[in-house]
Amino acid sequence: MNIKIAYLNISNVYCRIFLKGFIFSLMGFFLGCQTSKGTIIKETPLLLEQTRKVIVSVIGEPRGVTENGRDFYSSYFDKKEVPLLSDEQPLFRYYTFVSIRGDRRPYDIIVDVIKEKKISEKKYELNDHDETLAKRVANKIKQMLNQSRDKRNVIDDFRPF
Repeated sequence: MNIKIAYLNISNVYCRIFLKGFIFSLMGFFLGCQTSKGTIIKETPLLLEQTRKVIVSVIGEPRGVTENGRDFYSSYFDKKEVPLLSDEQPLFRYYTFVSIRGDRRPYDIIVDVIKEKKISEKKYELNDHDETLAKRVANKIKQMLNQSRDKRNVIDDFRPF
């Protein structure tokens, strides 16, 4: 009798551990599959260097660029897209994050406008994502990409080796 009770207790413990592990795995799967914020420009055919030039021409001189040169952080601006001076500290400020995705052409470009709220002197925290501004910036980038594609020279783009 005692052996059966001990066996049932052990199996309940393993069942609970398995169930907890399964639930955490399921949560990780669903949280990992979230879509990113912002607007996506799909399959841009330009070279990486040309795409970078277009992004910089639209968002202005970036405040920051990642080491691989594929993520750009614009300068801060207000709701009307007017750049903020370095000494200005409004209640809300915005910046554009642009990311070039893909290991080869065609690239996807993700555009996100992030809204930050002032919490104390010179400290801001993420407040929201502005989809309207992100779509507006993405449309500007898309237009510039199309103009650049029309101006490019096929011979200059061809590299045999």
